[in-house]
Amino acid sequence: MRHLVKYGSNPGVPTPKRGEAIAVLVEDVQTWPTLNEDGVSWDGNFVFKPGTGFLKTYMTPSTQKALLESSGSPDAYGTKGKYMGEYPGTPKEAIVWAKKHNSRGFVIFYGGCDTEEFKTMGTKCLPMVLQVSMEDNNEKNFMTLSFEQEMINDQFIRFYTGTVDSETPTELVAGADFALEKANGVIYQLPATAVTDDITVTANDLDEDTVVTLIGAGGVAPLTLANQPAAAVGILLKDAATWTALAGAVINLKVVKADKTYLVEVSRS
Repeated sequence: MRHLVKYGSNPGVPTPKRGEAIAVLVEDVQTWPTLNEDGVSWDGNFVFKPGTGFLKTYMTPSTQKALLESSGSPDAYGTKGKYMGEYPGTPKEAIVWAKKHNSRGFVIFYGGCDTEEFKTMGTKCLPMVLQVSMEDNNEKNFMTLSFEQEMINDQFIRFYTGTVDSETPTELVAGADFALEKANGVIYQLPATAVTDDITVTANDLDEDTVVTLIGAGGVAPLTLANQPAAAVGILLKDAATWTALAGAVINLKVVKADKTYLVEVSRS
């Protein structure tokens, strides 16, 4: 993309924020989505350690704002992200939460209330660190939650279209054949196997553009996922390269509907 043009008819209109920003504690993430070749898009879903997941953080919508500021010196210019908003009141429960999470590192997800695409700030190595301030006087009683990166960097903001539900991966207890169903979510934990077999997706009722994450479990002879364009639910892998479900390995597949449903590889790790 060489030129910067205007996108949309009124792109500068303020974006009404959701009441709850969504946050991820960096330390809770087991497997991260990968970075797309465009440098600003997450490919895949966040997979969490047991007992953790996305956090919802209420802030008065009209007070929320995202900032990206440039600074530095010759040969060392960069940006720092900051997201802030006001929490109304200072009840005991909110103070407990603030004390527990102050100075910890997050990824922040934010966006308009009428879109499924989120913008994010923060990464594994350059998290948004929470700083809490409070004001309680005869005019107002509130806390200001400020999530800010501590170092300048070249990350900018990123875009995320994966799930923001704190779902536990659906465990596939046996076999290599299974259906993708909305009731089971979009993250699937494959079984460890003693005899290798080819993974086959028998059916799908997920919406188009949904990203599905498969997590390997290894075993003596792990399952494999091969390129299967002719299958009932077609599988299209990059360079037609087979994926092996080793312990902790992850592959992300996007639902694409054409003459039939296909699962197209987005990324693997």
